[in-house]
Amino acid sequence: DFSRVKLEALDSDPNSDYINASFIKGFTGEEEYIACQGPKEETTYDFWRMIDQYDVKLIIMLTQLVEKNKEKCHQYYPTIRETFTYENMSIRCSTELDYRTYTQRTLVLQK
Repeated sequence: DFSRVKLEALDSDPNSDYINASFIKGFTGEEEYIACQGPKEETTYDFWRMIDQYDVKLIIMLTQLVEKNKEKCHQYYPTIRETFTYENMSIRCSTELDYRTYTQRTLVLQK
């Protein structure tokens, strides 16, 4: 529990502080990174709450959305010229660059 990422609880639900994520220490010994499972549809809002609350600047996704015909991660991010809205925030994709082995997106979160 010492490395658990805690969300600020929502007024409507005092048990809403949980997300399946942990802090990882960097070279300095400080908590510099967050490791998190790819969100499911029902946990996407919590994922974006975490991104906002901890001022996350870089997200690295290590899985595909679908692998071997099984959903591994909900598409929590919009593609270019799309905006997703979750409760009190919107996420917009301002750039999308496709490389041979990965895609780089710039996402803008607004509250």
